[in-house]
Amino acid sequence: MTTGMPALTERTRAHGWRWLLDVALAVAVGWVMSIAWVAVATPDRMGMGMGRGRMRPEVELTWSPIVQLAVATVAVAVVLGRVLPRTGWVLGLVGVAGYLAAGGSPVAAVVAAIVLGVRLLVLSSVPVTTPGSAESDRHPSHLAPARLWPWLVALVPAYLANGLGDGHPWVSVFTTATMLVWTTLPLVAAAAFLARRGQRVRERALELEGVARAERLRLARDIHDVVGHSLSLISLQSGVALRVLDTDPTQARRSLEAIRQTSKEALAEVRTTLGVFRESDEAPLAPTPGLVAIERLVQQVASSGVSVTLTELPDPAEVPAVVQSVAHRVVQESVTNALRHAPGSPITAVAVVVGRDLRVRVADSGAPSLPIREGNGLTGMRERVRAIGGTMTIDAGPTGFAVMATLPLEPPLGVVPTGADT
Repeated sequence: MTTGMPALTERTRAHGWRWLLDVALAVAVGWVMSIAWVAVATPDRMGMGMGRGRMRPEVELTWSPIVQLAVATVAVAVVLGRVLPRTGWVLGLVGVAGYLAAGGSPVAAVVAAIVLGVRLLVLSSVPVTTPGSAESDRHPSHLAPARLWPWLVALVPAYLANGLGDGHPWVSVFTTATMLVWTTLPLVAAAAFLARRGQRVRERALELEGVARAERLRLARDIHDVVGHSLSLISLQSGVALRVLDTDPTQARRSLEAIRQTSKEALAEVRTTLGVFRESDEAPLAPTPGLVAIERLVQQVASSGVSVTLTELPDPAEVPAVVQSVAHRVVQESVTNALRHAPGSPITAVAVVVGRDLRVRVADSGAPSLPIREGNGLTGMRERVRAIGGTMTIDAGPTGFAVMATLPLEPPLGVVPTGADT
C-alpha cells in the first residue's frame, strides 16, 4: 500500500488541468442520467415513451436515495478513472447497476457505460519500452480488442439489474442483449482505433530510434577521423621536434607550431561535430570539410617532413558539399593510415572529376602486411562512400597500399548535403 501511494500521487499531479475536464464530463453524465430517470418515471408528463411499462405514482417522483447514490457513484467513477481506470470502470458499473435497478433509463445507462469504457481504453495504457531504447523512452500501449472482452463481461450482471422487479424476464433479457450490443460495438471500434494508433506510435518510435542510431554512428565516425588524424599528425610532429631539438631549433619550432595549429583545428572540428547536441539553433548540424580542407591537410602533413603530394584537385564549385565532405574524409583517413602503417613512405593524393563522378585516390609506397583487415577507419570510409551511392576499392600489394573511391556528383535523393551521411 505504501509503495503504491507515491506513484498514485505522482500520476494525480501529472494530469493537472485535465481534472477540470473530468469533473465537467462527470457532471454531464450525471445530468443525462438524472434527466433520463425523470423522463422514465413520468413518460406521460414528459411526452416521452422511455418507460418500461411501469408507471409510477406521483409520490415516487421524489428522488430516491438509490438513484442519487447511483448517479453520484458513476460521476465519481468518471473522475477516478483518470488515475485508476480499471477501478473506475468497476465502480462505474456498480453505479449503473444501481441506477437500472431503481428504474433508470437503459439509454442513459448505455451512454454512461460507453463513457466509462472509452476512458478505460484511453487511460489504461501500459508503458512499453521499444527494443534497444532507454528505459525512460516509453510509449503507451492501449487495451487491444482481444484484451477488452474480459472487461466487457462485467456489463452483463450490471445490465441484468434492468429487469429487477418487473416480472417480465424475457423483456429484460432482450433489453439487456440490446444494451450489450449498443455498448460493445462502439467500444470495440474505439479499441481497434487506439490499437492501430498505438502501433503507429511504436513504429514511429522505432524509426526515430533508427535515425538516432545512424546519427550516433555518423558522429562516432567523425570523431574517429578527426581525433585519429590529429593525434597521428601530432605524434609525427612531436617526433620531428624531439629529433632536431638540439641540431635544428628552427625546424623544432616549426613542428611545435604545427602541433599547436593541428590541435587547435582538431578541437574546433570536434566542437563543431558535437554542436548537434546543443539546443541552440545557431549550432551547425554537422561539420562540412571540403576540397579546400584537403589542401590544408596535405600542407600540415608535408610540414612535418613527410613527402605527400596532391597532384590534382577539381574546382570546389563543381562538386556538391556532401561529395566534398566524403572525399575529404577518404583522404584524411587514408593519409592517417599511411602515417601509422607506412611511416616515412611518400604519399600521393589525387581527386579528379571523370564524367559524372569524382574519383579520389590516395596511395603510399609502403608494403602492407597481408592479409588486410579493415578496422574502424576503412569501415567508416566504406560506409560513407556507400551512403552517397559510391564505391571504394583497396589495392594492397608489394609496391604499396592504395585507396580508390568513386563518388557520384549527383548523390541519391535523401542524402543530406552536410559533412556526413545520415
